[in-house]
Amino acid sequence: MMNAIQSISSANKNKLKAGIFFGYTRNQQTGGKIPGYPAEKLKVICKFDDVLCWGLPLISVGHLLYGTDVNAAVAFLTKLLGSL
Repeated sequence: MMNAIQSISSANKNKLKAGIFFGYTRNQQTGGKIPGYPAEKLKVICKFDDVLCWGLPLISVGHLLYGTDVNAAVAFLTKLLGSL
């Protein structure tokens, strides 16, 4: 997703109002951000036991358990999109 967002035009990038990454595989390398995309429009949810988030190229159990984080994601989106 990071590469897709970086590859679109600035005009289209500005149309992206918010984003959620669960288990962001580039979290460690990018500091939880998407280079060139406003940090305040992105919420990265990484579990402590999801080693993909911390730079290890392995799928752990933690990577499969993001269903418990849906409420946090919805709250973030509601906060941003509710102001449109």
